[in-house]
Amino acid sequence: MISPHLFIPVAEKHNIVNKLAEFLLTDIADRILAGSLILPPSFRLNFNVHSSHFEQESLIIACQYFLNATAACKIKLVLELTERQELAQQMSVKTTLSVLIAAGVEMAVDDFGTGSSGLRYLYNSNFRCIKIDKSPTEEAISNPLACTVMESSIQLAQKLGKVIVVEGIETQQQLELISRMDLKNEVLIQGYLWSRPLCPQQFGYFINHNA
Repeated sequence: MISPHLFIPVAEKHNIVNKLAEFLLTDIADRILAGSLILPPSFRLNFNVHSSHFEQESLIIACQYFLNATAACKIKLVLELTERQELAQQMSVKTTLSVLIAAGVEMAVDDFGTGSSGLRYLYNSNFRCIKIDKSPTEEAISNPLACTVMESSIQLAQKLGKVIVVEGIETQQQLELISRMDLKNEVLIQGYLWSRPLCPQQFGYFINHNA
């Protein structure tokens, strides 16, 4: 496995990051359609997309292909935009967001807590899901102030109706830290404590035997 921190900058440098996302959307859809990747009904599949992709009609085409191919399984498609990237404010971007959301695609903010536009994403109704970056969790283990800030951020996001995913949970200590927080709703957890990255075949087996 190659870390995204290594291959994403290369894909961005060579201007193929959007083509890569479209390939993944199509490839996973084809695997589900062919029966080589079997997932539970209503399973959520997340794909990272670059902010520039929302300026291209090809993103809508790729998402529509995915939704049509997986309609029988009712797979939930989620697009993740990292907080480090700014979404352009032009009309084409707003149109793309409207079309995708109307089609049933959910929008998420990835790496929340690492950029400079967090509050704006919290009150942006287009983004239903907020994914807390692993860095605040790592800091919160040894820093009570960081833990308070993280807890308050999650509380605020939940008050605004957001679904929260805490990334980078690798130890039981980190999991217990989250469980002790005074939160209105449950949060979703993501990290190596459950599994390292898997290829599609391994992923399908893991999900169906650990759900």
